[in-house]
Amino acid sequence: MKFYVHFESQPEHTLIVVTDKVPHVLTVSDLKLYFIQNYRSVHGESTNELTGNNTDIKDQKGRKVVDTTLIGKCAKNGDDLFIVKNSNPPGEFIPLVAPIVTPQPVPVPTTTTPQPVATTTTPSSSSTKKTTTTTKQTTTKIQLKANHPVYSIDGCESKFKNVIESLLQRGNELYDKQSYKQAVEVYNNILQIYPKELNSLFKLTHIYLQAKKYDLAIKNIELATTNPLKDWNIYLLYGKTLIEQKKFVEASQQLKKTLDLMGKSHKQYAAVNAIFGRTLYDTKIPNNMQQGCDLLNDIVHADESNIEGLIGFAHILYDRNQFDNALMVLMQLLTRLGSAPTLAATVYSLNVHQPFDELSPHREFTKERIAHIVKEYGVTFLMNQLNKSAVNAPVLGYFASIIKEYGAIDESVELSQKAFDMDKTSANHALTLVHGLEVCNRYEDAIQVCIKYLQLSRPRGLSQAGPPPSSNKNNLPLTCGSILTIISKYIKDFNHLSKYQSFKIHEQNDNTLSSSSFTSTIPTPANSFKTTTTSEKEEMIISSSSSSTKYTKDDEDFLAFWYTIVKVLYVHGILEPLPELIDLLEPTRVGRNLHLTTVRNEHAYFCCISQLMLSYKSLPVPNNRPIYIAGDSHAMSLSWTPITVNGEPRLFHPLLTTGLKMWHLRPTSKFFPKMNFYRSTCKAPKGSEIIFMFGEIDCREGIILSVEKSLKDLIAKYDYKAYIHPVVPVLNETRFLVKTFNRILKEKIEQSKELHWLDFFDSLLDVDGGFNTKYALDGTHMNPSYIPLIENSINKYYQ
Repeated sequence: MKFYVHFESQPEHTLIVVTDKVPHVLTVSDLKLYFIQNYRSVHGESTNELTGNNTDIKDQKGRKVVDTTLIGKCAKNGDDLFIVKNSNPPGEFIPLVAPIVTPQPVPVPTTTTPQPVATTTTPSSSSTKKTTTTTKQTTTKIQLKANHPVYSIDGCESKFKNVIESLLQRGNELYDKQSYKQAVEVYNNILQIYPKELNSLFKLTHIYLQAKKYDLAIKNIELATTNPLKDWNIYLLYGKTLIEQKKFVEASQQLKKTLDLMGKSHKQYAAVNAIFGRTLYDTKIPNNMQQGCDLLNDIVHADESNIEGLIGFAHILYDRNQFDNALMVLMQLLTRLGSAPTLAATVYSLNVHQPFDELSPHREFTKERIAHIVKEYGVTFLMNQLNKSAVNAPVLGYFASIIKEYGAIDESVELSQKAFDMDKTSANHALTLVHGLEVCNRYEDAIQVCIKYLQLSRPRGLSQAGPPPSSNKNNLPLTCGSILTIISKYIKDFNHLSKYQSFKIHEQNDNTLSSSSFTSTIPTPANSFKTTTTSEKEEMIISSSSSSTKYTKDDEDFLAFWYTIVKVLYVHGILEPLPELIDLLEPTRVGRNLHLTTVRNEHAYFCCISQLMLSYKSLPVPNNRPIYIAGDSHAMSLSWTPITVNGEPRLFHPLLTTGLKMWHLRPTSKFFPKMNFYRSTCKAPKGSEIIFMFGEIDCREGIILSVEKSLKDLIAKYDYKAYIHPVVPVLNETRFLVKTFNRILKEKIEQSKELHWLDFFDSLLDVDGGFNTKYALDGTHMNPSYIPLIENSINKYYQ
């Protein structure tokens, strides 16, 4: 795994961490010391006086990560982490005892989601108290994390004791590194020697539980509880396992044992009691249900900060269709989960090593239920539950982002529209609304919002941090008015945007669309950029070439909004204004490392479209019969490009789903890219030919089957002819997975009568099996010069 750690104060420093090369860096605490060692070796020991005591690490959402968190729990491949100074004194710096490896930085786009705090009608009470697990254990030489339950191995034969201790040490190390497959092998080896070894049984149960292999989890936990135990952790784990199997009666029995062993004085008693109450209710036995309701009612009234109690209370109200009351509790939960300490849900994680965000399941429950209620009963139902005096644009924007994430996309747009109407000066609210309209495939409406905001904000633009007017050929200042001036040169009637699509230009008889208004060749901006390879991106970070004056938050909001204007115009086919917009906006990104900011995604689309427009487009594009390209950002490369199919000139029309992954198309998914996919794809008329492109993800059988079913359903409903585009092999880091994935995907598609595999993947590789760079665009996407490969593959199906 490779990820990036940044220190953004002066002097800036970026370090790439490749976990295989630094096996001694296991926790966030280790990572801080490793980074500081590297920082000091480059900038000197006295610079900033960074130590493990006066620094924190935050994730790409700005959340502090606890020092004891495992690296694998808080970072994924390609993620960005940030070193920030805190208010603690420096203290003594103690370096890691390991050689320093200084890998080279590579920018990788990531996604961030803002997390503002919502205000609800539910009054707040005292803040949630931090809870910890206090269990007395007897152990020998076994070294475990502090929050792992540790059990004595004194019951084993003495001749095996040293062997078991050594194996446990190894198994726990593998477990902590998330090498679960190898850990399972070690723990099973221990059980061959000592079948009742509790540490191994406990860990195996937890591993199988997380993998949803419930039969194996039950097998191990039952072995662990063969003899009566005095430790409540085992029974809590047993109860949790049974809950996942929906065996609520049996689960309630194990939770009752847990409570009896804990005692009412235990700090976690109320939280476990709340889980017990919810489990009693889920048995659906009338007496148990009433007892569960009474328990949860008492718990919540005694302590409104009890997260488990509020979760259980909301669950019951939701189950009984009392959605108005359920919504009130869910909104209170939303507020409390935003400020709850990380250890508040220790019991939920079964008292083993905590995941990076152990409250995540609670947040998902809360947000999903809110989204479902709003989707079923409308935005007005939500608005009626909010404190009217506290309803403002940020609050509405926050709820819009929550319900969008769980599939209520139309309602999200409605809330975003209300937020924008309340504050038309905010580029952020305008951008959120535009992105929501993109998800709904309402690109004309999105462009209308862009125009409206530009009209209302003509004089507003970048601060002094922006490039001077001389950086573009028209000497225009970087303001909304300048953007609007360029667009107005090409679009004379904002109420009829579709007639300005590039492929319709030749058909227009309107005098406002004179041929002199459009260029047949695309001018090159004064600050045009060549194809950026991965190594060049690395060099940009190493050389620290960014401007000395950083963009402000408002600057970044404007840039994200302006870059998105380029994107929505491109996707909708209004291409003629883009060369001048690119010329105006290109200087805003030069040397700025915007891929490390909150505008990384908008910036990535802008870069991709800019290079496509400058090097691969001639305007206006021909009005050939459409052939559609459905997919994520890789679909941009083919969009509005001619192709010949069965002797007929055709034109690629995009059906864009931003951020689409195959995993999103599984039946149980409610994530908004799935809704975006269907809204976008179904835009194609019945009987259309569509090429489907999918992302670079793990080649799991279940994912492929989910996608296959989704496409077959679309084909049956709309009579589409579907071609499957192989996953592109551009990135070095994922190419080995891509090759395996394409092989499995090809086998599945070729077994299908409805789907057609485009068999040209090998032609995208060079003689050494690497990516053929003649097809490179920006280090992530391919340029359209590979279209003849698609052409040949499609035409084989006409022979």
